[in-house]
Amino acid sequence: MEPGTEIALKKLYHRAENLKPRDIFDVAVVLSTEEGNRLPETLWCLRDVKDLLKTRLNTMPLAFYEEAIEELSIRPESVLIGARSLRRFVLRSRITP
Repeated sequence: MEPGTEIALKKLYHRAENLKPRDIFDVAVVLSTEEGNRLPETLWCLRDVKDLLKTRLNTMPLAFYEEAIEELSIRPESVLIGARSLRRFVLRSRITP
């Protein structure tokens, strides 16, 4: 089984342009764990997709969040909190080697 940080990085890298609310939720869960504390030291891997991630996080339609809430049966604020946390994380992080 792959570590959560590796899964989160793969989702952010390979789905940067088409990130879905479920991906945001998954990454937010990893960030909320002790293992997620190691994620910042690996962010240099995302340097090629940082602009795509920022654009996606800033332009994702509200309908996507609503759809995720229905599919995942989670509280609406959980997805929105996850999205805000991930956006802040990506925007503030130094994604450079």
